[in-house]
Amino acid sequence: VAAGYLFISIVLLIPGLYIPFKLINLKVWTFLESLFKIFLISISMGVLVYTLGFIFVSPGLNKLIVKSIIAILIYILFNYLFNRKMIF
Repeated sequence: VAAGYLFISIVLLIPGLYIPFKLINLKVWTFLESLFKIFLISISMGVLVYTLGFIFVSPGLNKLIVKSIIAILIYILFNYLFNRKMIF
């Protein structure tokens, strides 16, 4: 059931975005392209933070705080390097 719902949601995404975007003169591809960059940056950050979990062996709150701070810094850095046009 969940897979079917996901499939239908993806299929209906394009027509659902096309009509409102036509009103504001925005192409669906431009919107999806900007989301794709953010998606890649988020996946890269997640992979790096996950691999950091193997380096920091101390459990608990310290590990969570350190990984959260590093995740924020990585996300900001990757956005600055690869998505500068959208930020500024």
